[in-house]
Amino acid sequence: MSLRPGAVNFDEKWSGIKETIHEVVQLRRVKMGTWNDHYSDIYALCEAFPIPFAEKLYRETESLLQQFVDSLCKSLMSLSGPPLLTAYHTHWLHYQKGAQFINNLFSYFNRVSLKKYSLEVDTVDYPIPGLLPITKVTPPDCPVQIRQMALGVWKNGLLDPLQSRLIREVLSEIRRERDGISANLSMIRDVVSSLVEVEEYQESSLLYYQETFESPFLEETGQFYRQEASKLTSELSCSEYIRQVVAKLREAKSRGEKFLHLTSVTKFFREAEGRLVEDFRVTYLNPHISAMVHEERTIDLTNLFLLLRPLPHALEPLVAEFGQHVKSQGKASLCKLGVEPGVTDFMSAVLSTHGKFHSMVTQVFGGHKAFQDALDSACRVFVNISECPKQHPKAPLLLARYCDQLLRKSSKGLSEQEVDEKLDKAIIVFRYVEDKDMFQRFYTRTLSRRLVQHISLSMEAEESMIQKLKHACGYEYTSRLQRMLVDIKLSAEGNTGFTDHLQAEGLPLSISFSTLILQSAAWPLSSATCPLTLPQELLPYLKQFEEYYTRKHSGRKLTWLHQLSTGELKMTHLKRSYMLSVTTYQMAVLLAYNDRPLHTHQSLSHITQLAASDLTPTLQSLVDAKILTEDKEVGVASVLKLNQSYSNKRTKFKVTSALQKESQQDVEQTQYNVQEDRKLHIQAAIVRVMKARKSLKHNQLVEEAITQLRAHFSPSVPLIKKCIETLMEKQYLQRDSQHIDTYNYVA
Repeated sequence: MSLRPGAVNFDEKWSGIKETIHEVVQLRRVKMGTWNDHYSDIYALCEAFPIPFAEKLYRETESLLQQFVDSLCKSLMSLSGPPLLTAYHTHWLHYQKGAQFINNLFSYFNRVSLKKYSLEVDTVDYPIPGLLPITKVTPPDCPVQIRQMALGVWKNGLLDPLQSRLIREVLSEIRRERDGISANLSMIRDVVSSLVEVEEYQESSLLYYQETFESPFLEETGQFYRQEASKLTSELSCSEYIRQVVAKLREAKSRGEKFLHLTSVTKFFREAEGRLVEDFRVTYLNPHISAMVHEERTIDLTNLFLLLRPLPHALEPLVAEFGQHVKSQGKASLCKLGVEPGVTDFMSAVLSTHGKFHSMVTQVFGGHKAFQDALDSACRVFVNISECPKQHPKAPLLLARYCDQLLRKSSKGLSEQEVDEKLDKAIIVFRYVEDKDMFQRFYTRTLSRRLVQHISLSMEAEESMIQKLKHACGYEYTSRLQRMLVDIKLSAEGNTGFTDHLQAEGLPLSISFSTLILQSAAWPLSSATCPLTLPQELLPYLKQFEEYYTRKHSGRKLTWLHQLSTGELKMTHLKRSYMLSVTTYQMAVLLAYNDRPLHTHQSLSHITQLAASDLTPTLQSLVDAKILTEDKEVGVASVLKLNQSYSNKRTKFKVTSALQKESQQDVEQTQYNVQEDRKLHIQAAIVRVMKARKSLKHNQLVEEAITQLRAHFSPSVPLIKKCIETLMEKQYLQRDSQHIDTYNYVA
């Protein structure tokens, strides 16, 4: 075959192409040779010379398809009911595939001739009355690709005339399937898809499908589920209704995915959801929420959550009821502990309540953020509860003591992993503590006591806890705690250096001596020194260390805190030797008995130079330990003897001192100090806000101050007002002359 354009007999070529097209649209077999010959025939007609037959070929093909569809429509018009649906489905499948084959046969026309024709009609000027100059437009009968034309013929010639009857039969078949009667869903899907495919080349390809099928289908769906919901609510309890609705919605989603277009599946599900859930949410479902939550009916709550989650604002009543229930449960668990709850009991109550409802949030509510926020808010309320508004919440103190118990050597029964896990749980409670500055102060005191008294579980455990606090509150919150650990490490290095120095100088080392060099700004220790005459055994080492440290760090001043120092003494006057761990005060008293076995209170006061307020408790602790004997309570007139018949099952033990115990007065003093520090923090926050804003109303200033300070504590509004008045007295702020509720910053 020659590819050169030449003269062609249209009728001769068309007769063969026509017969092939007629066979193809009915999906009848066509010989491969014949099919290939028609490829060449179509090329020849499109490139005929002198006049191409491309447009005529297109019009004749369109007319042939129109005749075929018209005859098919007449045959289907006589049918009704399921036979109509079945016949339409069969003919559509044949025609759809046939149209694609014909489109392939006319591939040269689609690829080349159609573009040429489009360019030609673009150059034609069509005058539009009233417009000058003449405007170029595209004629309404411009050819399109063969498949698009074939689908258009099907829509206009068959689908439009049969539309109402066909849709009625489709909806009837869907009702049969919904009622449990066997139905051919694949046939329904193909018929419904045909409504989309006939318009797939249009800009609004879904408009025809939506108008003819989707709208009446959704309307009928709404009516069905509205009747179904009314029936179920009258016959079933709320729990059973919720279970039935969950099952029906799952069934509806599965059914819709089987035969609907993807864009309709969600609409169909939302329509069913609206009639089954939204219409009855306020009047029927919400009144049962309280009982479900308080009785903790997890299955019902899970189902209810699944129903309400997609609806806007529908979860709010459930979230509010859940939060209120957590608050009441948390408060009840703490009230059972009494006015003075134990540390372990408090932590157990808080963690068990949190763990229980956290599991509910995860398992029942799928970890939904609204429920997690409600849990956090509720825990924050009952954790920070106090007996009366004027008292500070006990959570910061109890949490600090709990951490102290875990990080002491006395917790040897726990492995490192168990301690770390318990500290992680402590951080959970810490996140809910509002007075984080109060906890910081108590924790700093307990940390200093562990480090100074050498009773810390390990430095690794201390560092791990500080890292957890740092992760929760930031570097600034833990900077002081980290400096304390650094001091301990540097002190160990300093002691090694001092020992090396003594050995290099050839000085005797008759006793083991070590010190802690602590920065006064980092440690919560009083720098006030108590008068004490140290035993002669210790004085040389103190002087040598002072000289060594002064030479190494010029300009630094050492202040000895003997009230915090400890030492070990060996008792050799008995049948059995004992090793005692004592305070420096106790050591000074006991070493005085090397000279004689009996001392009066007055003689010991003269030897040690201790004040009565320090000496009396020290003597009492030794009497309580039965190392010294006294018939009555220790006083100024007491005569104390060394117990020559002392015995103990343990050969090494510690003598507890009253000075090492935390008193209620210490707790109150700490709370008072924190309260005073808060005033300064509040004033600083107010100044920062006013310096940036220059002028601000009272309520806005209070809100911004609370926002800035919330990370460390929750300041009360009365305290903020007092701080504002203080700043006005200090002339940082002044009231606006025209607006009494407005403050101006005074630069």
